[in-house]
Amino acid sequence: MGDSSFQTLKKNLLEALESSAMTYELQEVKDIDAFLRYDLHSIPSIVINDKVFFQNSHIPDTFELIERLESMPSEQVIYS
Repeated sequence: MGDSSFQTLKKNLLEALESSAMTYELQEVKDIDAFLRYDLHSIPSIVINDKVFFQNSHIPDTFELIERLESMPSEQVIYS
Protein backbone atom coordinates (compact mmCIF):
# COMPACT_ATOMS: atom_id res chain seq x y z
CA MET A 1 0.00 0.00 0.00
CA GLY A 2 2.37 2.62 -1.14
CA ASP A 3 0.72 4.50 -3.98
CA SER A 4 0.59 8.29 -3.86
CA SER A 5 -3.07 8.55 -2.82
CA PHE A 6 -2.46 6.22 0.12
CA GLN A 7 0.65 8.14 1.18
CA THR A 8 -1.18 11.47 0.88
CA LEU A 9 -4.15 10.26 2.92
CA LYS A 10 -1.86 8.81 5.58
CA LYS A 11 0.09 12.08 5.85
CA ASN A 12 -3.10 14.18 6.03
CA LEU A 13 -4.69 11.85 8.58
CA LEU A 14 -1.64 11.84 10.85
CA GLU A 15 -1.45 15.64 10.69
CA ALA A 16 -5.16 15.93 11.51
CA LEU A 17 -4.92 13.51 14.43
CA GLU A 18 -1.82 15.18 15.85
CA SER A 19 -3.43 18.61 15.73
CA SER A 20 -6.59 17.45 17.47
CA ALA A 21 -7.13 16.80 21.15
CA MET A 22 -8.59 13.38 20.38
CA THR A 23 -7.44 10.15 21.91
CA TYR A 24 -7.11 7.57 19.20
CA GLU A 25 -5.73 4.22 18.24
CA LEU A 26 -4.47 4.14 14.68
CA GLN A 27 -4.21 0.86 12.79
CA GLU A 28 -3.07 0.28 9.24
CA VAL A 29 -5.05 -2.62 7.82
CA LYS A 30 -3.77 -4.76 4.98
CA ASP A 31 -5.66 -8.02 5.30
CA ILE A 32 -8.63 -8.98 3.16
CA ASP A 33 -10.75 -10.03 6.16
CA ALA A 34 -10.80 -6.44 7.44
CA PHE A 35 -11.76 -5.13 4.01
CA LEU A 36 -14.66 -7.57 3.94
CA ARG A 37 -15.70 -6.86 7.54
CA TYR A 38 -15.99 -3.13 6.81
CA ASP A 39 -17.37 -3.70 3.29
CA LEU A 40 -14.64 -1.55 1.75
CA HIS A 41 -14.85 -1.33 -2.01
CA SER A 42 -11.82 0.85 -2.63
CA ILE A 43 -8.66 2.03 -1.00
CA PRO A 44 -7.42 4.15 0.56
CA SER A 45 -10.19 4.20 3.16
CA ILE A 46 -10.70 5.41 6.72
CA VAL A 47 -12.90 3.62 9.24
CA ILE A 48 -13.78 5.27 12.56
CA ASN A 49 -15.58 3.41 15.33
CA ASP A 50 -16.45 0.62 12.90
CA LYS A 51 -18.07 2.99 10.38
CA VAL A 52 -16.61 3.88 7.00
CA PHE A 53 -15.56 7.53 7.20
CA PHE A 54 -13.93 7.82 3.80
CA GLN A 55 -13.48 5.71 0.67
CA ASN A 56 -11.45 6.69 -2.36
CA SER A 57 -13.78 9.34 -3.80
CA HIS A 58 -11.24 12.10 -3.24
CA ILE A 59 -8.38 12.51 -0.81
CA PRO A 60 -9.48 14.88 1.96
CA ASP A 61 -6.93 17.48 2.97
CA THR A 62 -5.78 17.90 6.57
CA PHE A 63 -8.28 20.66 7.34
CA GLU A 64 -11.24 18.68 6.00
CA LEU A 65 -10.17 15.70 8.11
CA ILE A 66 -9.79 17.86 11.23
CA GLU A 67 -13.26 19.30 10.71
CA ARG A 68 -14.87 15.90 10.28
CA LEU A 69 -12.90 14.24 13.07
CA GLU A 70 -13.81 16.94 15.58
CA SER A 71 -17.49 16.40 14.87
CA MET A 72 -17.43 12.84 16.19
CA PRO A 73 -16.11 11.01 19.21
CA SER A 74 -13.49 8.55 18.07
CA GLU A 75 -11.54 5.97 19.91
CA GLN A 76 -10.28 3.93 17.03
CA VAL A 77 -9.20 5.09 13.60
CA ILE A 78 -8.37 2.43 11.04
CA TYR A 79 -7.04 3.18 7.62
CA SER A 80 -6.15 1.01 4.70
